[in-house]
Order: sequence, then structure tokens, then C-alpha cells
Amino acid sequence: MTVLTDTGDEIRGETIVCVCRKSGRPELIHATGGHKGIRLAIKGLPAVARIEKSYRLLVSL
Repeated sequence: MTVLTDTGDEIRGETIVCVCRKSGRPELIHATGGHKGIRLAIKGLPAVARIEKSYRLLVSL
């Protein structure tokens, strides 16, 4: 399993679980198109995020 620890590293998945000591206030952000999303900062020593469910690729033939 790869562990990303550098500033700016990113993880992507359908479900991401975070473990932390303290979380910031959720902020409403603009996502793609007319959709909105939530941005949440987590803090801890260490703060950990893990992908619970990865992306599913839907392929039509």
C-alpha cells in the first residue's frame, strides 16, 4: 500500500474515511457544473485518510 505524505498529494475514491483528533468547520464549495461539495480540514498527529471504496468504471460496449 502506498502512503502519500507530501504536501499536495491527493487520494480519490467513492468513499474516504478519515481519522483525526479535531476537524474544522465544513465549507460549502462549488464542484463540477451546478453541483456543490463540502470541504473539511482534519487535524491530528497523525491525521489519516483511507479509501473505503474505490472508483467503479462503467464501460458500455
